[in-house]
Amino acid sequence: METLKGIIRDKSGSRPARKLRDSGMVPGIIYGHGKANVAFATSAHDLELLLSHGEHLVEMDLDGEKDHYLIKAVQRDAFDHLAIHVDFARVSLDETVEVNVPLVLRGTPAGEVDGGVLTPGVTELALECVVTNIPDEIAVRVSELKIGDSLRVADLPETEGITVLTPGETVVASCRMVAEEVEAEEAEGEEAAEPEVIGKGEAAGEGEESDES
Repeated sequence: METLKGIIRDKSGSRPARKLRDSGMVPGIIYGHGKANVAFATSAHDLELLLSHGEHLVEMDLDGEKDHYLIKAVQRDAFDHLAIHVDFARVSLDETVEVNVPLVLRGTPAGEVDGGVLTPGVTELALECVVTNIPDEIAVRVSELKIGDSLRVADLPETEGITVLTPGETVVASCRMVAEEVEAEEAEGEEAAEPEVIGKGEAAGEGEESDES
């Protein structure tokens, strides 16, 4: 379990948040368990290091008081993709939670020998498990895939203590002929070229994320 150090923030808003980021800190919010929300800030470097390790559970020393939190959301800058805001939820170490965990494909499909190409499907799985049992990733072997084969969530081996919430029919990976792959990409390109229809009454700024929680 990774450890962070944080400080309680006494000012909110975009300007104080910008000053924090300029000083190498990332603003955040803590919520959950029926307690009041707490605004905090932590080291941008330490947070990025923790996130790069695929951690979900973190212990944070917040102004001298240690507690455990689940990383619920990370807002990133659109240009450099660095974290600019983070949401933590209070958790107990015996608590069961729902999380999304990355899927990593391992190996080379047998079908590549015959001209096939590996086509990834879903990139993460929704899981339910005790917070201390959250895996960093789910590794999936694809070496047995032949041309025309597909691997679905229901085909994955079960792991004790972990319940997969992603529907079983969801495709994890498939092996297709190169020609099929090109046709699929062309079809996607044609769909993307269609004009977008915006419904009446939709506000111009609707859906934009605020700079600060």
